[in-house]
Amino acid sequence: MSEPKKQHFIPQFLLKNFAEGKKKQGRLWTFDKRNGRSYASSVRDTAHENSFYESTNLDNESIEAENLTRFVDDIGASAVREVIGSKRLGLRGKQAVSLSYLMASQMVRVPSERNALDFVRRAMIAKWGADIRFEGDDRPISAYSNEDSKFSSILALKSVPEFAKILQTKIWFLLLAPGNSAFTLSDNPVVKHNYLDYGPRGSLGIRQDGIDIYLPISPKFALQCVCPKMAFLLRRTAVGRKMIKLQRRGWPIPAQPEAVTFVNSLQVIQSERYLYGAKRSDFDLAIDMLREHPDLAIPASEKTVH
Repeated sequence: MSEPKKQHFIPQFLLKNFAEGKKKQGRLWTFDKRNGRSYASSVRDTAHENSFYESTNLDNESIEAENLTRFVDDIGASAVREVIGSKRLGLRGKQAVSLSYLMASQMVRVPSERNALDFVRRAMIAKWGADIRFEGDDRPISAYSNEDSKFSSILALKSVPEFAKILQTKIWFLLLAPGNSAFTLSDNPVVKHNYLDYGPRGSLGIRQDGIDIYLPISPKFALQCVCPKMAFLLRRTAVGRKMIKLQRRGWPIPAQPEAVTFVNSLQVIQSERYLYGAKRSDFDLAIDMLREHPDLAIPASEKTVH
């Protein structure tokens, strides 16, 4: 009997940037916000699930998407390596496109996306009973399983090119953490914030005005995508004009410690379960946040239904 295939939902090249030690023996720290435990592990044994990109649904249709994610990882790894090596962000051309595909992919290929689908299914059954069904479907929702949710989430990878094109319309910044700060990563590494309040509609859609999107690529660097309208407003301030001047040249924006803390707090809030960092002390913020707000231990996927 063949051993299940170990497949990473965060690419190993990205995890390696947060690992310390020799290249093939590098280890990074993982924090489990469910039980408050932290531990060191190898890159290979971090942020993966067996057969994560393989599924067969109720109709006996099979899907396999590892080759697709491998392609995105290859172009993403090259682009991230260039950015970190040169300490510059290419705003046009191949590098910019590759980074947009990497960020779009990391928005979709994470456990929280499929877990949210399954949570909604279970919540509907709990509220309306096992016989509830979608219009036009001969089978009740209870006939489906988490494997069908997994199948749907893998199928959603088809949206990556569309999401990448939307991200390409944003204003991109490269943030540089100060010497005493470090960015952390999570099992939902692309985190979002919106400065505008959309009320019950939700405000984290990537097309929405006011959206602010982050992806840490190392303890020192994070990518930031800003809504063009917010970037326009930014130009009206002295600090904003300096940022835009650096941005237009592809130079990193020196981030204040408070800005790094803000991005890391989003990683805690929007993560499903795990946080990743280069040092154990990188989780001090998460520990403090969970102490004050224990409900942050609830997976992000279970906060999609109210």
